[in-house]
Amino acid sequence: MAIIAGVQRAFLQGFKNYAVFSGRTGIHDFWFWMLWWWPWMAVFNHWLPFGLDLLILLGTLLPTLALMVRRLHDTGRSGYWLLAWIGTNALAVLPALLVTISAFIQLELSQVTIESLLNENAGEAELDQALDNLGLGYIAAFLVAGLLAVAGTIGVLIWQIVMLAQPSEPGENRYGPPPADTAPAATAAATHPSIDPSIDPSIDPSIDPSIDPSIDPSIDPSIGGPR
Repeated sequence: MAIIAGVQRAFLQGFKNYAVFSGRTGIHDFWFWMLWWWPWMAVFNHWLPFGLDLLILLGTLLPTLALMVRRLHDTGRSGYWLLAWIGTNALAVLPALLVTISAFIQLELSQVTIESLLNENAGEAELDQALDNLGLGYIAAFLVAGLLAVAGTIGVLIWQIVMLAQPSEPGENRYGPPPADTAPAATAAATHPSIDPSIDPSIDPSIDPSIDPSIDPSIDPSIGGPR
């Protein structure tokens, strides 16, 4: 139930601060938002009709980026780290893109070679060799492209997780006061300031729970009491 309540709170807070890139967001609200957003984008969104999935992606992308910036602020870091991640990820994918383009160019050149072989009435063995070279080059190029893209994306993702998982800066920093979800005890104290969250509110703190309140502490329980 605590997880469901946390996700509900993070969901409402995320859309309440839809495009707010200032201020701070604590680690609890951030990860509870990601707890529903990541699985939805990775799995469930693909089951929706085309157009609706894109609409949901675009509709939730901006509050997610804003949330990441506020989480960085909460750790005392600038939101421009988000641009650094995007740029680094683009650089990691760029070699894969270049390899893919080279593969297409190689494919076109190989097709020209095959056409030339056909026009010159080349032998069957030469034609088979040209086709084999085309297939191996095509597969190798896309394999390298995929490995580069995956390695770069995973590296940037780990970098993001490590920075976003850093603890909140205590007290107020240059981005504002600490968020309400910095610690569960702080939230409880803010909701019920008269209650010390470290004490079970069902127990009267004026009574020593080690003593049975049904027994008068002034009477020695080993004695049968007044007759």
